[in-house]
Amino acid sequence: MLKLIAQILAATLVCAALNSCGGNGGSLNDPYNTKGVAPSTLSNLSPSSVPVGSPAFTLILTGTGFQAGGTVTWAGKDIGPYTFISSTQVTILIPAELVSKQGKVNIVVVDPGTGTKQNGFVSFDVTPFVDSGCVLFGTYDYFFTGFDSSGPMTSGGVFGVDADGNISGEMDFKNRLETRAAQPITSGKCTNGTVPNTGTVTLTTSSGTFTYSFATQTSQPTDRGRLAESNDKTGVSGTGRYVFIHPGSIQGDYVLAMVGADLTGHRMGVVGRFTDTDATTGVLSNGLADVNDNGTVTSSAALTGSISAPDAYSRSTATVVIGSHTFHLAFYTLRAEAAFVMDVDAVGSGAMLAGFLDQQVNAEHYGNANLGSAFVFSSWGIIPGATPLSDTRIGVSSANDPPGGTFNLEMDAVTGSTNAVDQTVPVTYSIASSGRGTMSYTLGQAYNYVMYLYDSNAGFTLQTDAAGTVQFGFFEAQIASTVFNNAYIDGTFASAGWFNPVLSSPIVATQYVFNNGNISATTPTGPLTGSYTVSASGRGSGTVSQPLLGSNNIVFYIVDNTSLAVMGADPLAGHGDAINYMHQ
Repeated sequence: MLKLIAQILAATLVCAALNSCGGNGGSLNDPYNTKGVAPSTLSNLSPSSVPVGSPAFTLILTGTGFQAGGTVTWAGKDIGPYTFISSTQVTILIPAELVSKQGKVNIVVVDPGTGTKQNGFVSFDVTPFVDSGCVLFGTYDYFFTGFDSSGPMTSGGVFGVDADGNISGEMDFKNRLETRAAQPITSGKCTNGTVPNTGTVTLTTSSGTFTYSFATQTSQPTDRGRLAESNDKTGVSGTGRYVFIHPGSIQGDYVLAMVGADLTGHRMGVVGRFTDTDATTGVLSNGLADVNDNGTVTSSAALTGSISAPDAYSRSTATVVIGSHTFHLAFYTLRAEAAFVMDVDAVGSGAMLAGFLDQQVNAEHYGNANLGSAFVFSSWGIIPGATPLSDTRIGVSSANDPPGGTFNLEMDAVTGSTNAVDQTVPVTYSIASSGRGTMSYTLGQAYNYVMYLYDSNAGFTLQTDAAGTVQFGFFEAQIASTVFNNAYIDGTFASAGWFNPVLSSPIVATQYVFNNGNISATTPTGPLTGSYTVSASGRGSGTVSQPLLGSNNIVFYIVDNTSLAVMGADPLAGHGDAINYMHQ
């Protein structure tokens, strides 16, 4: 008996040493003999490094023994399944969030089945940023509104610019005839212009190539700026905005604001608020919103819905129900506090809408006191007709401390071929604890608005008059205790229009220099020169040699020394105005 036991033990030790005892074989890493294959081996990464802050990119992993269905770990964290190309190559999309910090990380392939890891790892290096081929570098969310041959259109998405100026990402596009959701940006290029902090970006999808001019607000790598597109090969003209992404997710209290056109091409706006208490389920609660669809107003309706988690490009999808309206939206998360928004409903449903999501500070604790300081106000709408005309207005409120439900608004308005210059009008208002408020004034006729505050002296507005022009706009606090004069705004400002209301609105993104009463710019049509004067309230007026801001006479209101709201001041029949925001 002892001899038999010894023979069995010896056979067992031999099997263990040889790592095989017949059948399908086995592995020290696969002790239950479920696969019968050796683990894969990773030998090379391409690229093997990128500068910190780089956009999302496809990582190519080369080795041996790869199988379909495996995953990849990044610094010990599972980042999801790879795309199987062959037994010697797999790929995986690396989100920008993973390369937002400098340093070396270990990459490991995990085989399918029992979760066997491959033999060893290969290091990937997130290097310091030194320089890039374009003033834009990193990952940017953007939105764009304008017109094509079918009428109003919107687009939005995420584009990433690498150190060589190459572009990748994904794009949504919608007009009255089609919706193209989450199309991959398969190629593109960022090219610097001759004027510092300007240039062009091209975004190519399977549907064509979009070419935008841009003007940035900051030095390389830029954080944000303006876009313009003027009837390129896609037939699109309009303006937009881009902002560098800081990783985050939508969770908390938010104000939603969108504007554009309904499916018939008529003006439409949406403003509201909601709470998202769980970033995992994304269920919306405490929602409230108002809609103005070409004069048909839905007032103070419940807002319900849900938001998905963001993808590798920061894009989330949402279903939002407001009264009888159901919207399917794409959210491009800039950071936890904000996102760009666009309607991506299928053709024949929803609307052509784009706008903002801003985190609401001190939710459910609002009141009239939250409009106690001066703020700069802007609003724009469309006068319908065979040739639609713009309705634009900007102004500044008086400080109202203690607030009592009234203030004065110094404002300028251009309504088609009529203007009202430097008017002072009394305003009545009321704000509920939700941050929803109402505001009314008279300037030739009565104007009524609903507003949703996301902070004190800051929020969005929507006209609620059935016979109005569906004005949409926003307001933000003006810097306090400041003496405004010509020298106060001194520097270079990036500028382009906001949500151009009509096709004839100005479409230029460039840099303007303000210097103690003088204005200059280099534009696609040549040099621009001009002059301006600033009053004590922060209202400025001026004259420029080209009507790139709406007309040759302009008016502006100062938010602070880095930000202005500007519009043309001339009542020109058949000419479209626009609100231009300028930022340093």
